[in-house]
Amino acid sequence: MGAKGVGGSNDPYIQELTPLPSATAQGLKAAGKGYLISLGAGVVVFAAIATADDGDGYAVLLGFALGLIVTTVGLIISVAAGLFQGAKVAIQNKSELQQRESRRRESNSSSTEFVVQPVEEALVPAEFTTALKLAVGR
Repeated sequence: MGAKGVGGSNDPYIQELTPLPSATAQGLKAAGKGYLISLGAGVVVFAAIATADDGDGYAVLLGFALGLIVTTVGLIISVAAGLFQGAKVAIQNKSELQQRESRRRESNSSSTEFVVQPVEEALVPAEFTTALKLAVGR
């Protein structure tokens, strides 16, 4: 929705802030996707080489070893990509917080400022929830 303000009046300045993404969650998400892809690639390598086995069993061992190598290398690359993604999100979050702070300081300092956050209904006093339910028709 963005920032809303009424200039030159006594109405409060209300800004709805969207939550910032978690750097850890974004990094784990990227690493997890990469690991699943590399695990699948390792299984495909193993299966492809194992099907070419002529009966002596060496192809199965070779397929297992190469599949394990593909999976391990994919895991290492996925962890590195996850760390990079997490660091990138952390830098973006820091920049966004600095921008929000500068916008807050630029707003009229004499105005009242509210930050609206969702809360559980059980935490709100009954007189407010009753009035709200009557207003919205519940």
